[in-house]
Amino acid sequence: MFLSLVFKEIKQQFKSIIFYLFIGIIVLFYITQFLGDVDTEGVSKPIPPDEYREAYGREPYYGYIEEEDPEDQMNLMYSRLIRDANHGSVLQHGFLMSKIVNLSKGQKEFMLDAADKIIKEGHDISNFEADVSYKEFQIIIEKVDERLGGGTYFSEEYNDQVYRQEKTYDQALKDFETMISKDTLSNAYGRLYADYMGIGAGFFPIFLAAFILTRDKRYRMSELIYSREISSYKYVFAKYIALVISVSLVYLAIVTHATILVSSVVKANGYTVDYLAFYKYTFGWLVPTLLFTISMGFVISIIFGNGIVAIPIQFGLWISSLLPLVGDYGLSKFVLRFNTVGSYDIFKESINDILINRILYTVLAIILVGVAGRILSYRRGRQDGIIKKRFKRKSKEDSRTPSLQS
Repeated sequence: MFLSLVFKEIKQQFKSIIFYLFIGIIVLFYITQFLGDVDTEGVSKPIPPDEYREAYGREPYYGYIEEEDPEDQMNLMYSRLIRDANHGSVLQHGFLMSKIVNLSKGQKEFMLDAADKIIKEGHDISNFEADVSYKEFQIIIEKVDERLGGGTYFSEEYNDQVYRQEKTYDQALKDFETMISKDTLSNAYGRLYADYMGIGAGFFPIFLAAFILTRDKRYRMSELIYSREISSYKYVFAKYIALVISVSLVYLAIVTHATILVSSVVKANGYTVDYLAFYKYTFGWLVPTLLFTISMGFVISIIFGNGIVAIPIQFGLWISSLLPLVGDYGLSKFVLRFNTVGSYDIFKESINDILINRILYTVLAIILVGVAGRILSYRRGRQDGIIKKRFKRKSKEDSRTPSLQS
């Protein structure tokens, strides 16, 4: 019964127009996001600055590096504070979009006063040396963010975009050599693939998951749902497993194409190829996001009896998990980001946090599906009680109705 329901649901998915729309969106996301970042012409060492200028006619750019030294962070933030105050505007991140906000006279004065607290007037700013401790500095910057309305680069959530500097040629070369010798290009691109495709896995499957348990009811199959011998838990888990398999097959086909493409590029440049890299990051990094997204669709839709409610809720969770692009793997993030090729040192330092995060969301997904099964079991019990009451009432009415012969 259980396996029969799983296979029946898989067949149902592959007959659904929504499922094929989902495939189209995921494939489009793969083409426009990931493939655009794969250098199919070859992978080479960073070009020295002089050669870069001669070849391209502009200053070289080798990416950026996160600045972790407290003194350097204060220096970068102080410069940003002065620059934005003098410019008269800041970028403010909102729930759905970011916008440029013009500063009032009071706000600009507040920012300049904050800068004066970090470095007192008369001090030599060419040789940066803060007049406050790092903790005091953080409090000052947090107050600036509050004064500006929140969501600025001065907030803890977005200040990582200030605490970064462009890589020098030597830093870029060292990062590349580390990637080749310790990480391999396959793994570097595998993480980038998991980053981009994980974004889609954190939201798009909700359109499938949110309506799968309400679909039978919509097609007037309530009697089938509430009266069959299969338990509520088996019913829900069968639907869940079927949808996970169906969606995973889509990602499996895409990751196979990515593996073939990137492996050919890496091999053509004479570097070591790890043919399992993309599969490793797909199942270990991306799939837990997929499991959680689908389970959220199940439990929310069954609680409210309406799949539409699950979409805005999941959207809110999804948006809150998309930043920063690298480095935050706390338990509040169900979508993990690693939007860079290389930075092996950051990945190595974060590996334990990543593993804990992925295990947590896998376990949480299973628990949520169990909750959905429990709720359905309760509702089946109520429905069974209603049916029995109706049957008893009907029997009593029939017993009181005189026969035609009498």
